[in-house]
Amino acid sequence: MDSSERRNTEGVGGRHGGQQEQREGTGSVAVDAKRAFSKLKHYTWWRIVRMMRTRHRWKWKDVRRWLTDPTGRWHPISADGIELFNPEAIPIVRYRYRGNQIPNPWVQAA
Repeated sequence: MDSSERRNTEGVGGRHGGQQEQREGTGSVAVDAKRAFSKLKHYTWWRIVRMMRTRHRWKWKDVRRWLTDPTGRWHPISADGIELFNPEAIPIVRYRYRGNQIPNPWVQAA
């Protein structure tokens, strides 16, 4: 068997040595959207915490003092009573096909 035949039997993947994609979609748009919103929340929270640590030269102890109450419960980031928007709170609903139920603007009502 020469190298060209051997290469064809290794499978799909090209230069990655036959490995398939790292992570394919789950098949559910709602699950993928939920995961994306969760990652967005995580990313923005950490960006703000890093910014405050750099700007004020805080240690992690100072961040905990800023974002927890005396009982140790964590609170969302807020300033002047305005909380950081939580993208995970957006409900993910599937668009339903309505077909003929959508009113046609060209047909005149009788």
